[in-house]
Amino acid sequence: MKKIHFVGIGGIGMSGIAEVMLNLGFSVSGSDLAESPITERLKGLGAIFYKGHSAGNLNFADTVVLSSAISYNNPEVSEARRRGISILARADLLAHIMEMREGIAVTGAHGKTTTTALISAILEEAGLSPTWINGGIIRISGMNARLGSGKYIVAEADESDGSFLKLKAKIVVVTNIDREHMDYFKEISTMKRLYLQFINQAELAILCSDCPQLKEIIPEIKTKYRTYGENGLLSARNIRVAEDFTEFDLIQDGDFLAKIQLGQIGRHNVQNALAAISVGKELEICDEIIKKALANFKGVDRRLHIKGEKNNIMVVEDYGHHPTEIKATLQAAKEAWKRRLIVVFQPHRYTRTRDCMDEFATSFGDADIVILTPIYPASEVPIPNVSSEKLAEAIAPFHKNIYLMSQKEEAVSVIKNKARAGDVILLLGAGDINKLAEQILEAL
Repeated sequence: MKKIHFVGIGGIGMSGIAEVMLNLGFSVSGSDLAESPITERLKGLGAIFYKGHSAGNLNFADTVVLSSAISYNNPEVSEARRRGISILARADLLAHIMEMREGIAVTGAHGKTTTTALISAILEEAGLSPTWINGGIIRISGMNARLGSGKYIVAEADESDGSFLKLKAKIVVVTNIDREHMDYFKEISTMKRLYLQFINQAELAILCSDCPQLKEIIPEIKTKYRTYGENGLLSARNIRVAEDFTEFDLIQDGDFLAKIQLGQIGRHNVQNALAAISVGKELEICDEIIKKALANFKGVDRRLHIKGEKNNIMVVEDYGHHPTEIKATLQAAKEAWKRRLIVVFQPHRYTRTRDCMDEFATSFGDADIVILTPIYPASEVPIPNVSSEKLAEAIAPFHKNIYLMSQKEEAVSVIKNKARAGDVILLLGAGDINKLAEQILEAL
C-alpha cells in the first residue's frame, strides 16, 4: 500500500485519515462531489483532489478507501473491483494506523467527538505528542487530525455500522448507549451486544455510570474498567454554567480532588470532561496539567459554536440531531446565556426522524420558538408518512410556537421578523443548516 485513493475524501471522518496518511509519507488522492475548506487543506498538504466521481480518478492507486456512505455502485469502486485494486473500509485503514500506536478509542451515541478532542488536548498539554483522528474540526487548531511523534493515538470510533469492532485499542471510552442508528442495529439488544464486544477487546474501559444501557452490560464485562458520572469513581459536584465556561468540583471516590474550569458551556460537557480526565489519570498525567488543558479547550466546530452577533442577536450553530443531544444543547444555551432562544432545526435522515418521533416531540421545551425545515436525507430515500410536517404535529401538543418551512432558506425571513435584541438563534442539525448562519447575520 503506497498510493491510496479516498472515495469521499471531503467527509469529516475520511479527511482526517487522509491527512495522517499524507504525513506518514503515502501518496494520497481522493474525490468528492464538491470542493470545501477540508479538500483545500488536503490539497495544500499534497493530496490530489478530483471533483466528482469517475473511473479515471483512480490512476495508479493500489488501494481504495471508502466510507460507509459510499455505495458499491460508485464508478470508482466499480473500477477498483474491475482492476482488482484492494478496497478498504475507512475503519480498516484506521485500524491499521492504530496498530502502529497504543490506541485510545472513543465511542458512544453522543459526545464522542468532543471527548476525543478533550483527551487529545490533555495528552498534548502533557507533552505526549499524540496522534489523533477526530470526527470534528478542533476549533483552536482548525484541524481534525494530527500525526504526533508519541506512542499514543486517540481516535473517534464509529459505532453507527458496527465498524468500531475493527479497532483494537488499549483503552476504550464509551460515553453512552442510546437508541441511535437503529436502521443498522434493528434491536437494542444487538446494539448492547456489539458494545460489550468492543469493550471486552480492550485492556481498559472507561464507562459512564449514568447511562442505563451501559449499567445493564457491566456485569458481563470481562476486562478492567473504570466509571465516571454521578455514582462513578470520578464525579462532578457544584456544577456552574457561566456565559463562556463551566466549572465544577472534581470528586474521586467521594473525596474532593480539584476545582475544574472547562472552556465550554453545558452540563453534558462536564460528562465529556470526566471521561477525558479518567483517561488522563490512567496515564498518570498530573492534575495541574489536566486542569490547564481543560481550561484552554475551546471546543469543536458545530458544537455550540458562536458564528457571530449583530444588533445584540447571537447566531450559534450546533451539530445536535438526536433528541438526547437537542435537550442537552438547549439546556446549555439557556443556562449559559439566559436569553430568549429561537431554534431552527433541520431533521437529519428519514430513519432517525421515524424512529425517534416521540422523543423529538418533547425535546424542545427550552426553546421559545421552533422553526422546522425539511428533513436532510443524507443519501436516504423518503419514507412514507415521515416528514417535517409529521414532526411538527408531534411537537405541537408540547410547544405552541412552531413554524414549518417548505425549504430551509425561508427560515431567514421568519427570523428577521421574529428576532429581537437579546435573542439567541440556534441552528441545529447534522445536515447543511449551518450554511444559513451568514445569511441570517446579513438579514438581521
